[in-house]
Amino acid sequence: MDEPKFLQHNRQQHNCAGEDLNMGCFSTFANTVTLIGIPTLCVAYYKIWRQLKNLRMLKSVSEDCLEFATPATPKCAINLVPLDGLACLPRQGEFVKLPGEGTQYGSGLYRVESLEYVFLAQPRGNRPAEAELKKVIAKVSKC
Repeated sequence: MDEPKFLQHNRQQHNCAGEDLNMGCFSTFANTVTLIGIPTLCVAYYKIWRQLKNLRMLKSVSEDCLEFATPATPKCAINLVPLDGLACLPRQGEFVKLPGEGTQYGSGLYRVESLEYVFLAQPRGNRPAEAELKKVIAKVSKC
C-alpha cells in the first residue's frame, strides 16, 4: 500500500541523510546550539561582570597583608607581608627579623607582643554571616 503524498513529502524534507542539507536539518541544529549556547554565554558574561566589579572596588594598601607595627607608632607599619605568601602566622612571644628601608631604618629583631585579626563581611549572595580575613596586625617591640 502506498503512503499518502503529504507523508512522503514530509519525510523528504526532514531527512538529513541526503546529499543536500535542507533547512529543516539546519533549523534543528541551530535550535540546539541556541538552547545550549545562550545560557552558557549569559553565565560567562555574568562571571566576568562580577570579576570586574570586584577589581574596581577600592582596596587599602595593607589589605590582605600581615602588618608589623610598634605600639609607639601604631599608624605607621614597619613592614607589610602579603598573606598569600605566608605558610603560617607568627605567634605571640616569637621573634621575627624584619628588613627595613635602607640599612638602618626599621630593620632588626622584633618580639611579637600581640596579634589583631581584621575580618570583613562577604558581599551579599554568599552564605549568611560569612567573613573573610583581610588583615593581620602584629604589634611588635624592638629587641
